[in-house]
Amino acid sequence: MAEFVQRRVEDLIPELEQLERVGLLTRGEVRSVIKKRTSLEYKLKRRVVEKEDFIGYVQYEINFLELLKKRRQRIGYSFKKDEIEYVIIQRIHQLFGRATNKWKEDLQLWMSHIAFCKKWNCRPQLSKIFSSLLAVNSDKPALWIMAAKWEFEDQLSTESARHLFLRALRFHPDSAKVYQEYFRMELMNAEKQRNEKEMLDKAKMDVVRLSGAMFFLHVGELCWVTLINAQQWLLTVNLLPFLTQQSCWYKRKGDYLN
Repeated sequence: MAEFVQRRVEDLIPELEQLERVGLLTRGEVRSVIKKRTSLEYKLKRRVVEKEDFIGYVQYEINFLELLKKRRQRIGYSFKKDEIEYVIIQRIHQLFGRATNKWKEDLQLWMSHIAFCKKWNCRPQLSKIFSSLLAVNSDKPALWIMAAKWEFEDQLSTESARHLFLRALRFHPDSAKVYQEYFRMELMNAEKQRNEKEMLDKAKMDVVRLSGAMFFLHVGELCWVTLINAQQWLLTVNLLPFLTQQSCWYKRKGDYLN
């Protein structure tokens, strides 16, 4: 075990030496970091590893990352920023991955990893995390909704969001909340497309586009497909108040067909 930990710590030394060379750490701080990481690595190699051991290691690395960020901002120094910080961020991902693999149903661990990705703009990694999360926690509608909203609102991918909502409905065919959020997303997407169409019209761009009637017929079909499987239980899952509200919204947009 000691040999393995020693190798792990030695692998981290070049990164710390680089931080010292660029003036972001002192020699004493480098020694302190090596000592702390050695201690944290030993905890992860014990016969019985506690969840708190992973959490403590992750928190230490996040604090270290924040320290580097503040020092860079203070002295206005960005040299090798991506190269150095990337290594630390990847190590944090690995620690989170090992923890969530060991405690798959601990949603707090998953949510902490997701929050970290959002803060440090790790978009490709976040897509993988949502995929892994849903693979082991498919019984929770709220997680499907969260993943779909992220695809739609942050990734601007309607197709990916729609795919997630449809998968969610296969797992949760009686979930009123999933239907509501899916229906709302399609309405928002229709509004977005309408605005884009208006901008193209105003700019008189020579593009091929659907006529107004056909365009909103298509939108209506999308929204109807979302709810068609629910018509037998619509009254029992209390979707009517939501649909009434959306119907009022849709009427206010009646100029779509004009």
